[in-house]
Amino acid sequence: MRAAVKTIQAAGICALQQGANEMQVLLVHRPRYQDWGLPKGKLDANELAPLAAIREFHEETGLKVNRLSLPLGIGRYHVGIRPKVVRWWLADVTDTSPCRPLDLGEIDQASWLPVTKAANLLAHADERLVLQRALATPTTVPLLIARHAKAVDRAKWVGADTLRTLSPKGYRQANILRRLLAAYGVGELASSSSLRCLETFTPYSVATGINVMEFPQLSEDGALADPNAVLQTMHRLRDRTLTTGVSLAVCGHRPVLPAMIAALNLSYDPMKPADTMVAHLNPIDGTLVATERHHLVG
Repeated sequence: MRAAVKTIQAAGICALQQGANEMQVLLVHRPRYQDWGLPKGKLDANELAPLAAIREFHEETGLKVNRLSLPLGIGRYHVGIRPKVVRWWLADVTDTSPCRPLDLGEIDQASWLPVTKAANLLAHADERLVLQRALATPTTVPLLIARHAKAVDRAKWVGADTLRTLSPKGYRQANILRRLLAAYGVGELASSSSLRCLETFTPYSVATGINVMEFPQLSEDGALADPNAVLQTMHRLRDRTLTTGVSLAVCGHRPVLPAMIAALNLSYDPMKPADTMVAHLNPIDGTLVATERHHLVG
């Protein structure tokens, strides 16, 4: 029996900035193929696509991403007999340093170019489509909803359930989540008051100095006592994000997540521990522009 052909997983970024006369996009040149393209690259083992996109962007341009914005779709094509999937994001890049690719053998140039010129230089039609989507997207602000990371099993825990801690796997997931929250430029943290939720955000809180706002209404007991308080709390957090323009992440529990997500007028799909949903909101009218889901293995 012939072995199944494994799909190549990759991720990339389209970064725009306003030039003197027109919008500019950052392109990279590959000397091996003598072509221009958007920064992209293959995922490492168990690497989340958004994190791979940021890593590859830095390696190919030398610049740092401020935060990821809207997803720009998925490109599909073949490299030889192997299918390849590329997930794309628009990104905010405020780094004004000169472009310096880290591996000149792979990328020998990285340049901000006018979009009209770039559209003609791009070697692949799917990347021209990504650029078109990026130019047409509205400004958004991300609101993230995470299920707490893997906790110690209830049956093995002695003491109050609100004090149940993360398991070793949960702590690993929390550290991966730290990098995911950074990818979307999270500037505010909110959580159920239960310890396992607070611990899920602790690595990011410690790394950034951002305190976690605690909401007993989002705990399992709080939600059971007053289900409407969950919706009210989420509406306040959503309005806060829209008003400030600051990306916010909120952590909750499996039984409470359906109500938390319903507050954004979304239907709930089951989330595993540490799974994170990213809702991209239009700050002008609060409408939902796009959503993403990320599964953290740990």
